[in-house]
Amino acid sequence: MSLPIENIHAEEWEENPSTPRAEKSNIIDLIRSMTNFASLLRVSGALIMLVAMSTYLLKGWSEGNDISRYYMLLSQTFLLALSGLGLSYLLNENKGARIFFGLGLISITVNMTTLGSLIFSTTQWGSALTQYPGFAKWVAPEFDAIMMAMLGTVAISVPVAWVSHKVLARRSAHVLSALFLFTNLLLLLPVRESIFVGVTALVAITLPLGLLMKRMSKDSTLRTPEGFFAMATVFVPAGIIICRSIWLYPVDEILQIILAGTAFIALRFCAQQTEETSFARGVINLLSFGAAMAMAIPATLLAERFLSRALAFNTFGLVFAGLLLDLSTRARKPVALIRLAAIALSVSHILPVIYFDHVFNSVLCILAGLTVIVVSRPHGLRALTLLGGLTVLAGAGRQILELAKWIDFSNWLTLSVMGGAIIIAASLIERHGAVIKMKWDRLTHSEKK
Repeated sequence: MSLPIENIHAEEWEENPSTPRAEKSNIIDLIRSMTNFASLLRVSGALIMLVAMSTYLLKGWSEGNDISRYYMLLSQTFLLALSGLGLSYLLNENKGARIFFGLGLISITVNMTTLGSLIFSTTQWGSALTQYPGFAKWVAPEFDAIMMAMLGTVAISVPVAWVSHKVLARRSAHVLSALFLFTNLLLLLPVRESIFVGVTALVAITLPLGLLMKRMSKDSTLRTPEGFFAMATVFVPAGIIICRSIWLYPVDEILQIILAGTAFIALRFCAQQTEETSFARGVINLLSFGAAMAMAIPATLLAERFLSRALAFNTFGLVFAGLLLDLSTRARKPVALIRLAAIALSVSHILPVIYFDHVFNSVLCILAGLTVIVVSRPHGLRALTLLGGLTVLAGAGRQILELAKWIDFSNWLTLSVMGGAIIIAASLIERHGAVIKMKWDRLTHSEKK
């Protein structure tokens, strides 16, 4: 009895499962696993060398003053860069060299933070903190010593930053190194007041973001892991400025507003680097919503303290609604955010009209209602258009009622004027009402399409 030809082929396949395609796949998997293992060994070796250098340099750390300790940190930066150059040019080990150059960039930021503490111990622009934690207390013996330390820092940091960014992102090395040195120099400013800290952090984030967004469209290497790491080193000083202020100093509403606004801008940049339907975009938008709320609440408290409670409601609505409208431009469901923004704007302006009797509140309520109408019309949201009309009516109605108290309706002249106005309104409706209604319906239907 003979076997079918299909069974013969199946038996041959089972006996000889190795095919050129399978062998190629096995080789690729083997190379990939060896590469991952080599990367792990490379990182481990770099960490061991870092520990060895730190152990050698930190001998006698407790001896001498803070300036001598700072020079130890500075020499470590030099040795990290020297190790990277040795691996790159002597051993042709470029991947291992990148690790050392990356550590060199981080050590520059550590050096700048320490040098900023030394400068602040002698020169302070604003109030000073009387009790520092032990790890954060660095004291310079004299100003001349700080000047020498600054010269040494510049002499080492500039070439190390340039070479490191040249290795990590060659085509954008000049932009990255300039931004890196700029943001690190901000760590040296001897200011600790919340308003100055907030402005400094805002500049340290928004300026590099704007420049790097333009640069990323021209240089594809910035989208590699090395490129992202090089860009991340530019923003580390801003994070240190923020954390230092929050940890060591009281945080007021102004600093909260600036930090939340800075976070909102940074998240906006991150959202533009992701796909619209990706999970990361959804998480970023959710964080942006929290940043919008974190910015609106302290702005409300600040308005209540310096202006009035009525204007505090208006401030919350303006800030929160404005940020939600910006968030809707990159959200998967923008209409939901537009609805929420319109409701927040209307409610925050109607409540002051109800509880506080002031003409200015009514004017703001009318303007808010008109804004809701303008925003909702391009999206064909008739319910929001109606909400805007009600907001306008709430603002105008309160003043009409107040005006009605001063009108004597028993006077024949008042009744005559009222009757004449009604007759004129009826004539206008009869002549132009149908045309206006048809144009309005045509406009709303075209917007829905």
